[in-house]
Amino acid sequence: MEMLELLKRRRAEEILDLLKQRLVEAEEDVRRLRAAIAELERDDPRSRLTRRRSADRSDRRVARIVTPEQLLQLIPTEGIARVELDALTGAPGGLVLATLKQLEADGRVRRDGERGATRWYLVRTKPHRLPGRRASGQAADLA
Repeated sequence: MEMLELLKRRRAEEILDLLKQRLVEAEEDVRRLRAAIAELERDDPRSRLTRRRSADRSDRRVARIVTPEQLLQLIPTEGIARVELDALTGAPGGLVLATLKQLEADGRVRRDGERGATRWYLVRTKPHRLPGRRASGQAADLA
């Protein structure tokens, strides 16, 4: 019986040693796999794309400033949609729309249509008459 117990103990010790060895190997595999994942994440094009997108967003925040005069020069006689002005100026739509609304409040542009079909037009102002000049169809005042 002692011999049987001795064999059982020896067998248990061998199994325990084998399990410990496998555990060390598994831990080493986990360490290598984590290192490989970290390296792939550094080189992953999607990670670079995410970084690039965030850089693009910060560039958009510093978007070109559009002055009212610039917009007035871009509006043709047949009118233009706001999205077309966005594309021409490279400025965000909100900035272009706010500038257009300010120009509308100042009476320099008008809009026609609703929502996506809205077109913006220049408001034609009457030329200033100089004293002593006749407007078409009117006689000059001679005093």
